[in-house]
Amino acid sequence: MHVIDIIDAELITSLAEQAQDASMTDAVIVSLVGVVDRFTLLTTSAVNQRVTTNFDVPGEIAGAVGHIRDGKAHLHATLGLPDAQSVAGHLEQAAVRRHFARVFLLPVDESAASGIIGNPA
Repeated sequence: MHVIDIIDAELITSLAEQAQDASMTDAVIVSLVGVVDRFTLLTTSAVNQRVTTNFDVPGEIAGAVGHIRDGKAHLHATLGLPDAQSVAGHLEQAAVRRHFARVFLLPVDESAASGIIGNPA
């Protein structure tokens, strides 16, 4: 298990850079905790259109899963808003400035992985 702290940075970019610095190009994101200052989510509408929504408010990370594949981070997250509502989707961007985030990773050795069917993206 590897732990990466994100402080005063863009979460997804910093996560990918720090994972690469630790020689992890492929990993499972087991957990993500913390608070982001503002963030962007990508969701899919009822008519299968992609919808991008920017939130210029803090978001408490209530849950997140994802992976790093070939050095690129891919996250889906649920974040709590200041009005006690929550939102979820593909986390496109997340600025960590006044708060922090901590990511828990398990490295994946793609050459030794078994049970992968098809071409996972």
